[in-house]
Amino acid sequence: MAMAVMPRDEVVAIAEVSRDITARIQAEEETRRLNELFRGYLKSSTENIYCFEIDPPMPMDLTIEEQLDYLYDHTRVAVANAAWARQAGYDGWESIVGLPLDEVVPRAVPENVANVRALAETNYSFNGFVSREPDSQGELRTTLSNQVAEIRDGHLIRTWGTSRDITEQEAAREELA
Repeated sequence: MAMAVMPRDEVVAIAEVSRDITARIQAEEETRRLNELFRGYLKSSTENIYCFEIDPPMPMDLTIEEQLDYLYDHTRVAVANAAWARQAGYDGWESIVGLPLDEVVPRAVPENVANVRALAETNYSFNGFVSREPDSQGELRTTLSNQVAEIRDGHLIRTWGTSRDITEQEAAREELA
């Protein structure tokens, strides 16, 4: 921004103030690049990718039972990819985003409560747990999942996860047994 100083109709001085915004522009470009990579990863992955958001964030000092209640009351799907939508029988990922935890991992299924409890006991980072999740027709599918927590200031903010449908493998294993 430039400004002329003009007492009595003559220019005495010109003052200019400028700000270097190079770092901000570079940060915005990097954010766009990372968002593009993330969207590509979500779109192309054959694994289910998702994020559960806890709103408001859950205090981690609650008892395990209180945590279970809190999660079922305050957790929704924040991110879902097309692979998860296909596995669950939905038209697209948009149909899953916003669903409450109880619709994705029903509390009425005892195995699910046991899995959420196991997650709570490991501070929400757990690899290789099996859960039973309903598809859009209400049929339970068996999934093998991994979760990692985002915890800030003693509060669970969200969990990120991947999973894959192992219903057919589990049925074959049971048949062999």
